[in-house]
Amino acid sequence: MRVLNCFLDNRFGGPQKRGHDVAGRLSNFGIETVFLFNEKSRGYVPFDDFECRLVRHIQPFSRRYPVISFLLFLVWLPWNIIALCRTIRSRGIDIVHTNGLTNIVPAMAAKLMRRKVLWHLNDTLTPVLVRRLFVPLVAVLSDRIALAARAVGEYYLGATSRLRKKSTVLYAPVDTKEFDRANVDSQRTGQLKKELGLSPDARIVGAIGNINRAKGYEYFVKAAALITRTLPDTRFVIVGRQLDSQGPVYDRLCDLIRAEGLDDKVLPAGFRDDIPDILSMFDVLVLSSVTEACPIVVLEAMAMKVPVVATRVGGVPEQIADNDSGIIVEPGRPDLLAEAVVKILTQPESDTHRMVEKAHRTAESVFSLDVIAEAHRQAYADVFN
Repeated sequence: MRVLNCFLDNRFGGPQKRGHDVAGRLSNFGIETVFLFNEKSRGYVPFDDFECRLVRHIQPFSRRYPVISFLLFLVWLPWNIIALCRTIRSRGIDIVHTNGLTNIVPAMAAKLMRRKVLWHLNDTLTPVLVRRLFVPLVAVLSDRIALAARAVGEYYLGATSRLRKKSTVLYAPVDTKEFDRANVDSQRTGQLKKELGLSPDARIVGAIGNINRAKGYEYFVKAAALITRTLPDTRFVIVGRQLDSQGPVYDRLCDLIRAEGLDDKVLPAGFRDDIPDILSMFDVLVLSSVTEACPIVVLEAMAMKVPVVATRVGGVPEQIADNDSGIIVEPGRPDLLAEAVVKILTQPESDTHRMVEKAHRTAESVFSLDVIAEAHRQAYADVFN
């Protein structure tokens, strides 16, 4: 079986990571994956271990320039459909796995070539008008609908029983072999703290994710200001890529850090590719997002036995049980984030141990890469048959 896995962005993010990691496991079942990306970052190919193809202007709308992007989409539409049909034919594609509500061009090409379509809905950040326009297209063009979490199904499909019947949940995975605290080198953790200018004995509260509005980093910084009133020796690290399209968000974040007087306590560490090492030095991971689907960083922290404080958005309640395997608070509430972090940092060590052990078991039994790859294999088999 050959799958064409299609994304609207060639920059690396959660959905792209899911696609890559699952494809590696699926190759063991004889399922070959070819990746197709809409070229938002010129010439960038996110994977070097799979065949990747770049196309342009298959996204109907962009938030920054919606009218221009739509006109370019229309102009390029005939050529893109022809190009995708050629790719499907030449690569012997059996299933087109299209990611994102508005990723309709691969699905259209698949239908023209009489191939099956698995349509993956990955987020909860789409305007109502766009949902009303594109969900009917998903219904018509898809053979099966994949949901990044049950919450994503509620967001897009509501109570529509016909669409619910053709949907399945395909969570993001975590590689529990890569994210394993037993593999952590304590000497490397010490070196990392030194590299980042952090005291060896400092409590470290961290956040990981690209710098954008959805991550709610302003609430993380405001929570940091509150936490330092109680625990002044705590330090805070934000790990994430500064996206070209999100420059104002990063600038406002830096301004807020200065305004709160946290220049020596909050460190924007930029992009890192050593996330297991980064997580190993965190005492708490905070997800301050205002919208999510199935945030992979929460799963990575669970696998690494790092306590998690997260906002009640998207599939987060499907990942951790509140006050059991982590703490969940309402989004946009830095006071609640701060209260939860202080609770974890000051509670008996035995309570924290029980929390992270429960989270770790969930990561292994529900979200491990082997479990999620098997779910994808079954979804492909259901579509193909």
